[in-house]
Amino acid sequence: MKRYLAGSDDFNRWRVRTTEVVTTICLLIFAMIGVACRAGNGDPQPPELMIGSDVCEECGMVVSDARYAAATLIEDGHTHKFDDLAEMFIFQAKHPEDVVRAWFVHDYEAETWIRGETAFFVMSEAIHSPMGYGVVAFETRVAADNFAAELADAQIFTFDELNAWMKTRAQ
Repeated sequence: MKRYLAGSDDFNRWRVRTTEVVTTICLLIFAMIGVACRAGNGDPQPPELMIGSDVCEECGMVVSDARYAAATLIEDGHTHKFDDLAEMFIFQAKHPEDVVRAWFVHDYEAETWIRGETAFFVMSEAIHSPMGYGVVAFETRVAADNFAAELADAQIFTFDELNAWMKTRAQ
């Protein structure tokens, strides 16, 4: 094994080379950690909902009932929250420049976040939602059917159907 004397040209080259190798290894480790952390966060997550303090992006009212709440996650990372899930569709129709990464609605019965894109929606005049649109969401078609069966004028929509219907009302 060769010995280097401090201050010699050989020692300085060895020190620079060693520093480059250590730096490269550290960068690779940090890159792998970053990729591993990002992989766990691939699915969009719903925002934290603060009932009684979050404000609806469309109407400015306080979100007061989780059963009707909705939110969108925009591509740039910020979220919009709504006190009436119908307002989520109306707001988005008015703001198409906001590219939505994920739509979230609260399941009417469970009062937990579900993905809006796969939810089933019931609309009825008998539903007294905060802004009077009368729309609630369910995770399954069966739950939506069962709820709608109790209402005389209920209509059931998929996400795409309700989105199209609401766009006509937003204009």
